[in-house]
Amino acid sequence: MKAIHQAILCAVMGAVLCQADATQALTVTIYNDDNDNATAGLTRTFEAEGRIGNRATNGTHETDIGPSTSAPAATGQKIWASGTDYAFSLTYNPTTSQASFNVTGASPNPLNYMITDPLLNGFATDTLFLRLFAQDYYNDSLRLDQLLLDGAAVGAQSYSVGNGSGNGSHLNIKLTGSELLDGFTLTGRAKMTFTSSGGYPQNSQLAFQLKGIDLVAVPLPGAVWLFGSGMMGILASRARRLVA
Repeated sequence: MKAIHQAILCAVMGAVLCQADATQALTVTIYNDDNDNATAGLTRTFEAEGRIGNRATNGTHETDIGPSTSAPAATGQKIWASGTDYAFSLTYNPTTSQASFNVTGASPNPLNYMITDPLLNGFATDTLFLRLFAQDYYNDSLRLDQLLLDGAAVGAQSYSVGNGSGNGSHLNIKLTGSELLDGFTLTGRAKMTFTSSGGYPQNSQLAFQLKGIDLVAVPLPGAVWLFGSGMMGILASRARRLVA
């Protein structure tokens, strides 16, 4: 009987529920891109950034979040210590259209951004980009470690750029999967390594950016879930009558 009920429910809500298990695996794609082309032409719902800034608690910022890193809605101050790991997290809730970015030692913390654009508000994202950049003329480098999405390992869990190429290094990591659609929390550790030889890096010469991409503009299926819940209730009632 349970199998029959599940089959009926899958027929009604297959696109939302029954196919979910088959698409839960996160797809990780690496772009060795030096011009941010990996996200060109795509709609960005939000962007968060951790950057070297001026390594002080005044003047330019070291953390930010908003519709874009070039026009952040909220910024924070942080002093990065060379070679030190700092925990960070990014949470996105499509129900409230709020993204929150937290970096250990930053102030204020966390930074919150509420999406108000009517074309994006209340919509989900199935893609997240992590962009690493090091303008490493002084053998500077950036590494992200222990990357987890809702507690599950992300690819190799460790990615780095810089450390002596002399021309600047970019790396884009594209995360795609249906589990992103109902919101997510990405956690990890960020480490910037730099020296004063030739001058310290500044602003976004060492930086990582986290970008939510609204590729398919799929709205949250509230009405479908409501309908599905009703169907489940009907099936449960029928099952009780059959048992009796």
